[in-house]
Amino acid sequence: MHFSPKKFYFFSAAHSLLIGLLPFFIPVILWRNEFSIAAISLFIAIGGASFIAALWVWDNLRHKQSWNIILATSFILEIILVALLINGVNYLSFILLAIINGLYNCFYWSTQRAAFNAVPQFSDTGKAFGNFQILVLIVLKIGIFIGAYLLEAQQQTTLLLLSITGAVIAIFLLLQKKMDHTDITQTQPMLSAKDILQFKDAHCSKYIFLIDGPFLFLESYLWLLSLYFLTGNSFFNLGITVILLSIVLSLLFYFIKNTIDHSHQRNIFLFAIAAYALSWLLRGHIESFSTSSLVYPVILFIAFMTSFFRLVFNKRFFDTSRKTQSYRYLIMKSYYSQFGIFVFFLLFAFLNSSYDITISTLYYIACPAAFLYTFYLARHLKSAPSDNETIKT
Repeated sequence: MHFSPKKFYFFSAAHSLLIGLLPFFIPVILWRNEFSIAAISLFIAIGGASFIAALWVWDNLRHKQSWNIILATSFILEIILVALLINGVNYLSFILLAIINGLYNCFYWSTQRAAFNAVPQFSDTGKAFGNFQILVLIVLKIGIFIGAYLLEAQQQTTLLLLSITGAVIAIFLLLQKKMDHTDITQTQPMLSAKDILQFKDAHCSKYIFLIDGPFLFLESYLWLLSLYFLTGNSFFNLGITVILLSIVLSLLFYFIKNTIDHSHQRNIFLFAIAAYALSWLLRGHIESFSTSSLVYPVILFIAFMTSFFRLVFNKRFFDTSRKTQSYRYLIMKSYYSQFGIFVFFLLFAFLNSSYDITISTLYYIACPAAFLYTFYLARHLKSAPSDNETIKT
């Protein structure tokens, strides 16, 4: 299979639109169906285990260079996920939905990372990921607006038809052969269990991956629930809030994305980590702003610092990947992140149900834990430019 930059952006945009229509709202849908925070955490944990199992299948297809099957499967799984959500979530369908969600996340995110890393035109990873993030923000939020409106109007059948139509069109267009494309087929063999368990590098990557997975779902699932509570328990209000945030963030990233590649590596990474930690402290304290006019500026600050950290972190991740065995590094990220997700949210599900550990408490714990990301910097500095040098990738 071949990916050009245009094809990569189309793949990402198509999935972002479809995610925005309904899967984006999964934690809210579960909550509205009377599933507790503990149950939602269990849902995340099951998805992590499902992702790990699916990754072996994805890796096998990648090894056989079956990229057409991988692309089509990513959209088919999304249709199944939407159909299950539309049909209504009960205790019988809960586990199946969690498993399908994990399978879908595997086929989408693994393919996206492999494609991004393989396009040589993305030499300036900060700029490239900035462009990618702006595109995803815009298209995802278009989907969110449509999805929020239709969910509020209880037009679930329309959502299902839109999702099926969008997925079919995307599959058809992506599987067409294009000229002047970059080959992303991989020559590396499948990773064995021994390879995975013995993975170790000079950047402390294994441990960074283990903590990054839980942080990603804290940002998406649990923080989305917090925003839902702050916006009056309304799909539409939540959608509008997320869209307005995205417009402002897109403008901000448009001006800063080109500077990431030429900034002082140590300073910008440390600043991003500190700001990220502060964003978690503010999340834990967000209820005190709920009746104040400051609530939306605080939410904007949280969103910006989180997105800024993700931009800086992902630049470092893809830069490190390209300096090492890129495919091996990418898939190790998935295995360890998902294992971290499985263990962390399974533990939190137990603690929340047994000891009533709240989401706010989890946010406060995440604040100091965010500084663990500095280990990625400290180890990497052995082979990285000095503080007085700039990154030129």
